Amino acid sequence: TLKTRIVIFFTIAMLISVARVFAQVMPSQTADSIRQLTDADTVITANSSNSAFKSKVVYSARDSVRFDVDNQKVFLFGEAQVVYEDMKLNAEYIEFDMVRNIAFSIGARDSSGNVLVDSTGMPIGDPVFADGEKTFDAKEITYNFETKKGKIREVTTREGEAFIHAKDAKKDTGDVYYIKNGRYTTCDFAHPHFHLKASKIKIIPDDKIICGPAYLVAEDVPVPLGIPFGVFPNKKGRKSGVLIPAYGESKLGFFLKDGGYYFGISD
Repeated sequence: TLKTRIVIFFTIAMLISVARVFAQVMPSQTADSIRQLTDADTVITANSSNSAFKSKVVYSARDSVRFDVDNQKVFLFGEAQVVYEDMKLNAEYIEFDMVRNIAFSIGARDSSGNVLVDSTGMPIGDPVFADGEKTFDAKEITYNFETKKGKIREVTTREGEAFIHAKDAKKDTGDVYYIKNGRYTTCDFAHPHFHLKASKIKIIPDDKIICGPAYLVAEDVPVPLGIPFGVFPNKKGRKSGVLIPAYGESKLGFFLKDGGYYFGISD
């Protein structure tokens, strides 16, 4: 009948309209959803002459990757990694801002923001930043790939035969590092047995390490032995410089040994 034909016509027209709207909405929704990582998702390339990236930025994650198209951000979950030229950032979670060229990274956290640890009590997925041959272990890292500046919290790094622990550190252009409330030691333990406690430390790669007022600490006990400032060589090979004394214990009591100044006399 005519009535039936009219109903069928309007039903088909309505279905076509809904299908068109659905096709327009779905791409933006799926682009902003969490989905499993594929090979096509692992590379960001500079698409314009105004981009700060001269090379490809490669990112990956074990768990999933979330894209925020409106804000141009990428969220990496589970053993995440961002690589750009000779710089590499690994962490359990990385948030990469493609507009500001900034990567923020932290270790594994629960829903309350508490740090997750493994069976041995070690934090899971804490950030590790590698810049060429230099490597930093930290609790939190924020790095700008354009300016090559960064902020690092609770960092540990190795400089030659020494280790530097710090609550806060900043990386400046030219790979110069500024550290606040740092510890300079030759002990390779996570919690060193002895160290020089300094309020400020400046690291100049392949040149020297400069520290402000500092005093010696042994087994977490401050020793009445301090210096107004210190300059330590930070070059490969034999160089003149101050030798940090080693801490020990014998039948006679506690002691410091092998301290002094080394003269790197030429052949």
